[in-house]
Amino acid sequence: MKTNLKIGMALCLIVLFVTSLSSCKKDKEEKKEPNFSAIADNALADRIFGDVFNQSGKAVKDAEEETGNKSGNSILTGCPTLTISPFDLTWPKQITVDFGTTDCLGTDGHNRRGIINIHATEGWRMPGAVTTISFNNFYYDNHKVEGTNVFTNNGRNADSNLVYLVVVQNGKITKPDNTFITWASSREHEWIEGEPTILNPYDDGYMITGSYSGVSSGGETYTIDIISELYFHMSCMWLRQGIIDINIQGVPTIRVDYGDGTCDAFADVIYEGATYPLVMQ
Repeated sequence: MKTNLKIGMALCLIVLFVTSLSSCKKDKEEKKEPNFSAIADNALADRIFGDVFNQSGKAVKDAEEETGNKSGNSILTGCPTLTISPFDLTWPKQITVDFGTTDCLGTDGHNRRGIINIHATEGWRMPGAVTTISFNNFYYDNHKVEGTNVFTNNGRNADSNLVYLVVVQNGKITKPDNTFITWASSREHEWIEGEPTILNPYDDGYMITGSYSGVSSGGETYTIDIISELYFHMSCMWLRQGIIDINIQGVPTIRVDYGDGTCDAFADVIYEGATYPLVMQ
């Protein structure tokens, strides 16, 4: 469930590319150069709330496994600690993912501290299950995270794939310098590959549709629309396919095309009628 991490990485690179492009372009009418901080802030929020989705999904699936085996009320040692109540086969459950009061360095190289609170009405794969997330002094790489995440299992579509509605409400990211981002999203995640292999998350693939919006730390209002479904596979570092439109107040739309499904680092940025190559790092 680590799909949104890849969106964040790609958007960060777009910021560097487009800002460089703007600085090199002569403006005969002496227009004010647009500020692309909204793209960087959206990338940050997308990456952090994507990580919350990943952590929460894993916690609910672990709760299903452990309560079935009845091995104890804390299934992780050290940090984070996972606590499940009630510790039996009944639902709903309250699940606490506690990273402690000091930074816990994850295997992915990111620090987390504080608590993610999870209320799950059913198991992760159960149609109709609603998983609601809130936070208690939770920090991701020294960025404080607030708001509510709601993940709803909408059951299987015509292709028999599970589809999750992923909504972020009143999202807020406070940076280490005390500036903050507000953020909201409503997207559908279609789980197209890897569902049967529960113990192997790296064969999972997803198609994502929807939109998101926010206000940057500099006060810019922006929206992002997924024009063509985004395709992510956990075995690939980069977005494989899909198109997004980035809309910033007072700035021409920026379109990003991630390609035809091949796992590579190349994408196209379409800005003011011209197409520029983008190499994702």
